[in-house]
Amino acid sequence: KKTLGKYDHLDPMPNILRGLVFCADCGKPLTRYKQVTHGKHLYYTYICPTHHADSTACPRKYLYETKLKEVLWGTLRREIQLAENVGKLVKVYEHSPAILESKSALEQELRKASQALERYKTLHDSLYENYVDGLMDEWEYTEMKRQYRSQMEQAQARLDELEQQKASRARQTTRNLWLTACSHFADETGLTEEIAHALIQRVEVDASGYISITLRYQDEFQNLVSILQTAGKKES
Repeated sequence: KKTLGKYDHLDPMPNILRGLVFCADCGKPLTRYKQVTHGKHLYYTYICPTHHADSTACPRKYLYETKLKEVLWGTLRREIQLAENVGKLVKVYEHSPAILESKSALEQELRKASQALERYKTLHDSLYENYVDGLMDEWEYTEMKRQYRSQMEQAQARLDELEQQKASRARQTTRNLWLTACSHFADETGLTEEIAHALIQRVEVDASGYISITLRYQDEFQNLVSILQTAGKKES
């Protein structure tokens, strides 16, 4: 019928959940099955390919795509709203006196480390000129060059360490992966392919039709909650 173009007047719906929906029993991706009733009503269902090939190999799965999308969007909408509320708490946390003081101290350490590195580089670069001008002999030149190189390496290592601390703090709060991923979709009003693949890791459906959803960035979410809870305990 498809070859004859019988259903060409029915616009197909893109498979926005491709690669996300699996059978909870056999673990295989569920097959998205296109169906047409009365020659004019187009809809999709998800079935288990293992059961379809052998009904005794895996329990039957039959789930309407419209229902699945409704459940997924309800879950993601709550997740996005949660991120919005947590984001407000993060802003309060980041403007607390203790955090502002900690940030200021880290920035000061960064400036000191950067200045130390530049100072050692300048001293190192001036050695050759001093050697040529006869202000030091060859042994002194070699020894001082070795010392400044060692100090430059130590200063660079300290600067890298402090930069990593700064980046780590940012990832834990305003640049937390869970928070930024969810916040990106704050204005969305329905499920899209971009939202689904950005926030959903895996969906499993069992024989009873129960839908299990594994969301992305849950470790980052728990880490952020832990930081806020610890801050709240200190304030109380």
